[in-house]
Amino acid sequence: MKTLVIVAHPDFDGSPTQNFLKASGQLMPDVTYHVLDQLYPDYQIDVAKERAILAAHTQIIFQFPLYWYSAPTALKAWLDQVLQTKDEERLPNYTGKTLGLVVATGTAEKQFDPGGSEQFTLAEILRPYQALAHKLQMTYRTPLIISQFSYLTEIQKQRLLIQYQQYLTMTATNFTAQTDWFVQRLVQLQQKKPDQPQLAAILATITANQEQLADLKATLALMKGEISDGSN
Repeated sequence: MKTLVIVAHPDFDGSPTQNFLKASGQLMPDVTYHVLDQLYPDYQIDVAKERAILAAHTQIIFQFPLYWYSAPTALKAWLDQVLQTKDEERLPNYTGKTLGLVVATGTAEKQFDPGGSEQFTLAEILRPYQALAHKLQMTYRTPLIISQFSYLTEIQKQRLLIQYQQYLTMTATNFTAQTDWFVQRLVQLQQKKPDQPQLAAILATITANQEQLADLKATLALMKGEISDGSN
């Protein structure tokens, strides 16, 4: 799966949040970073080029800080121009693609909970992007929210790094998919550092647990089948 991260931020280089995310994701295979404010400082978008880039990627991620309950100007200009059609012109077919959001907020995420000081949930505020995905027949993903990055501890940042990398490279979020993701990363790390036996030990343990879990699921499925059939 090829992922295109479309970033809108008027001060991308000066943003600790955006620099952390870029360092976390740009070196991952099949992930392309696309910083609109650097590519189009005058907001004059090369529509043909942008549509060609979209066509070459399966997953599209809009990444931006929440400015007055919306995205920065660069993303709005991009949407207005790339999705604008002339007379008798049709948009390219985006069916089968995925749309995700990575949104940074300076307000604590709990303030967007029902009854919180913001009065509206983030799901409600970001609903236009869900409508956009529906209009383009794309699959809409639950947004990844980054709340008050400057207050995160180092442990929390490490967790965010993993969450972000998973968000860019996988669409399923169940336990099995996450475990498979960790196994793939450990295999890659082991190949780069073959002189560290602890990596092999960790990988062997996770693989064994995966096999035991698969056997348990198969047994449970068999038991459910026997019960539904009325077998003794």
